[in-house]
Amino acid sequence: MTEPSTIHDIRMRTAVPLTPWASSNVTLLGDAVHTMTPGRGAGANTALRDAALLGHMLVEANQGRKPLVEAIHAYEVEMLRYSTEAIRESKKQMDASDLVHRPIVGRLQLAVTRGVMRIINAVPALKQRAFQQMMRVRGEN
Repeated sequence: MTEPSTIHDIRMRTAVPLTPWASSNVTLLGDAVHTMTPGRGAGANTALRDAALLGHMLVEANQGRKPLVEAIHAYEVEMLRYSTEAIRESKKQMDASDLVHRPIVGRLQLAVTRGVMRIINAVPALKQRAFQQMMRVRGEN
């Protein structure tokens, strides 16, 4: 029942997995290096993780524990590792053929998910385990 003139298509773009490059004193973070779909809602968190990790590496370089380019390279290798996973998982959530987008099965899946989340929230050991899993995926930085 939506007015057709108010509907517009939006092109979703996502980065392709990258391999480490020759590091220098210039690097990238956030959408500049790993644009992702909003499917998982992890783009901003991943960019913040980049900033925290890069900040940590720059402190190590400033304190003389690592040369600057070596610290930036360590950041880039780790950032590419976790951002590749985030891009892949985000893109999976945008697949229109996913069960969650089907009328009956999608509603059933949503109901089961909500029920499981309520159980996890009520049981401290399960809540802790779910939190640890989330931190593994999103990063502890």
